[in-house]
Amino acid sequence: MEQLHNGFTLELCPGAFPLSTDSIALADFVRLPKNATVLDIGSGCGTLGLLLCSRDDICKVTGIELDANAHETALNNINANGISSRLSSICADAAGLNRLVAPGSFSCCVSNPPYFSAGPASQKTPLARRDDMLSPDAPFAGA
Repeated sequence: MEQLHNGFTLELCPGAFPLSTDSIALADFVRLPKNATVLDIGSGCGTLGLLLCSRDDICKVTGIELDANAHETALNNINANGISSRLSSICADAAGLNRLVAPGSFSCCVSNPPYFSAGPASQKTPLARRDDMLSPDAPFAGA
């Protein structure tokens, strides 16, 4: 169990990438507009959404995650932190994003996937590390 800002906690599912300075730095770097509605693509266990919600008590974050175990852990994290009205998780392929969310329904979009182009797929997390599974422009194709 990781301790986050303002009493928030994060539990990671087995095989998940650990909480790192990348996620913390990205959450601190993002300048959310007032009353932000945020889309987090490849949200995993909800790490970035939790960090954003712990910092901004008004923002609303929707995560899209392909891995069912990570999605379930995100739901557990949402419930454990009592923020189901501000953080949600959808278990779906981000390649179909234009069928999941209406264009213009979010004020900003964030993503911190463990994503590497080319090279062999990781045995531990093959879906997260292959550009043949989700190219950088795929979520927005047809939008």
